[in-house]
Amino acid sequence: MPSIKFMHNWNNKLDCDYFTTIRGYSLEKHKYYCSLIEKPLEVLLKNQHYKNALLKNVYVEVYQNINPIVLTMDVGYDEISKQADIFGKFGIKDDSLVLILLLGKE
Repeated sequence: MPSIKFMHNWNNKLDCDYFTTIRGYSLEKHKYYCSLIEKPLEVLLKNQHYKNALLKNVYVEVYQNINPIVLTMDVGYDEISKQADIFGKFGIKDDSLVLILLLGKE
């Protein structure tokens, strides 16, 4: 089973029936994740099995155009500067293209 890795459970989102993850864009990643829509993924937290989830959809967006509610729910902070700090650690800037993955219960 393919897996998706998380180092932090921001906002305890992994405990929800549906959750998002925002990842840096590459064409290869986009094709890869699109090929997994409606397929189960093993969710790994700190390289340990956490749960299984279905990849429900994949969206492509410019980071600065993401709805602020989505960003807040994704990381658990409503301060724009804090969100920018978190995503900046992953090389994501305002003008970066990102993938928004929606995962849900099996």
